[in-house]
Order: sequence, then structure tokens, then C-alpha cells
Amino acid sequence: MLILDFDGVLIDSVDEVAVSAINTIQGRLITRREELPENYLETFRSNRFAARRGADMPHLAKWCLENPLAQISRQSFAAFVDRNGDSSKQIEQEFFQTRNHFVETAREAWLALNAPYYPLWNSIQKKDPRELVVLTNKNRQAVLDIGAYFGVRFQAGNVFSGDGATSKEENFDAIQNQFPSERYTFVDDSIENLHRISPFNTASKKVELCLASWGYVGPGDSKEAEQDGFQVISQESLVLLMSKCHSAVSP
Repeated sequence: MLILDFDGVLIDSVDEVAVSAINTIQGRLITRREELPENYLETFRSNRFAARRGADMPHLAKWCLENPLAQISRQSFAAFVDRNGDSSKQIEQEFFQTRNHFVETAREAWLALNAPYYPLWNSIQKKDPRELVVLTNKNRQAVLDIGAYFGVRFQAGNVFSGDGATSKEENFDAIQNQFPSERYTFVDDSIENLHRISPFNTASKKVELCLASWGYVGPGDSKEAEQDGFQVISQESLVLLMSKCHSAVSP
């Protein structure tokens, strides 16, 4: 059974996150790429891999504004976040509130800042939506809305989301209960998330963990993933896998 992450695997949401992040720190409502400061989006995109949580995004926006066209490592970015001293919970809440205001005020503009990954999305569009299972930290409604905007109507019951601060581990356990199988394949763009799911790989139940090579991966991530025993997969290989892999169909 195939399970897919959303951001960084199915959808490129970097531009939307970059806009929501700068809106958070500047108290503005930028809705279009053309309104962004020069070099900001390019810098944010090239350093997106360094930020993994919602609380990190406003910090990344601040760093990108201060360091146009520069590059930062995950370790250096973590130190930058620590130096800023903001409460992670507070800044994350402000980020999501700003994004929600964006969605409510200019929904079409918000949707248009996202983009599917091709050629994978072409194959996703051809699948029965009941066969698509998504495991993500994103909220469920956003997954449904973005999917529908780009022509895929995911089944709400097949989207295991971060709503209610539910972890990927908790959701993976729920997937196993809802869709019993002897073998699962999970594709994510985060090595950290793959490690969180790795304990589910047991002698009686095989869980194959794959790093998406096209997602928000940083320098050296592919090599590290292989050293940790994960498979690094391309979009083309995933498309082929989708044609062979058993998919659960919810009632």
C-alpha cells in the first residue's frame, strides 16, 4: 500500500509559505509574487530545506530579507532561530493566523501560489481518488482545497493530517488500522519524518521508507538517507511504483 506526503511530494507550496511568512513578520497582506522584495523568493526557495516547522517560516523570511541570495545550513539556521528568542508556539500561531487571513481574504490568490509536481501529478490525476492515501502535517481542508484546485478530489477520510496537533506517528498507526496490509510504502521529503515512521517497520509488517529526491531536500540529504537505510526515489520511479503498488480503497 502506497502512502504519500503532501507538501514537498505532491505539491510545491514554497511560494505560498514564503508569502505567508513575510506577511507574518511585516503585518502585511501580500498576495502575489510580484509584490515581494527583490531576491526574497529566490533566497527563500533555495533555503526552504532548513526550516521544517511552521514556527520556522517567519524566521526564515527574516533571514532571507537580511541575507539576499545567500545560503544557510540547517545547523546555522537553528542557531539563528535560537538567537531571535521568539516563543515557537507564539510565532507559529501568528504564522497560521496570517495564513488563514490570507485564505479568507484572497482564496484564489492563495491557491495559485501552490503548484503540483510534474510528472507525478499527471499520474495522481489518473488514479481513483479512493486509492490515494495522504499522510501530512498540513491541515486536511488545505489538502482538499489545493487538490481540487489542481484537479484531484482527495477523499477526506484518506487524508491523515496534522489537525489537532496529531503527529505522523499517530496518523500512521491510524492508517494501519483503517487499511490493514502486510506491506506499506511511505514517501516523504524529510529524513526526520522517515525516522519517525521507521519503528513501524517490523518482521511481521514491512514498511518501506522513501525520500523524495525532488522535495525540500537539502545538500547531502540523499546520501544521508541511503546511509540510514532509506530508498531515494525519483518522480519517474514513483510513477512506476504507483502502477504496481496495491492501494487501499475506502468504502
